Amino acid sequence: MIKSVRAAAAAALAAPLLAAAFAAPANAAPKDVALSVDVVGNDIEVIITNNTQGWIACNWTATSGFLGDVYFRFMEPVQPGGEYREPLVVADGRYDVSWNCISTLSIEKWGNTPDTGTAGPYSFTAPPCNIAGSLGSLGSTDSGSLGSTDLGSGGSTDSGSLGSANSGSGGSLGSFCGSLGGS
Repeated sequence: MIKSVRAAAAAALAAPLLAAAFAAPANAAPKDVALSVDVVGNDIEVIITNNTQGWIACNWTATSGFLGDVYFRFMEPVQPGGEYREPLVVADGRYDVSWNCISTLSIEKWGNTPDTGTAGPYSFTAPPCNIAGSLGSLGSTDSGSLGSTDLGSGGSTDSGSLGSANSGSGGSLGSFCGSLGGS
């Protein structure tokens, strides 16, 4: 009789543990982990925000075209409720970012890779191309300034302008941004 009571008690205690061990994993909430990139000229900062209760490990790759520049980091730890920040200086260009993060305690995954799918495609351009209005430290869009948006070829026809930010050639900001499709 004592053996059957022990067996029943052991089975009753083991059932919840077995159910937890073989239960389907919880789905990763898309907003729990996010990647963003701050861009200031060619200085960028990759930021991964972890809004979960556990540690995660993250991978990211930023590529500029098929044979272009590649920047990456693998298995970067991010603490619960914290942020991972990676400052870099990148070459001019448009970059596509692939990223994924995994929980260190479960099989939850986040990112924009085929095996994660909690985020959409992510791209950035360095330097950012915003040729309407002010050009920041280069000057304004008024004619005669360092960053004039007047038409030109390697320089504006206006006196005093060193370069053009619009449909010029010879390495102007406009031809660079035009080749990227703008942003």
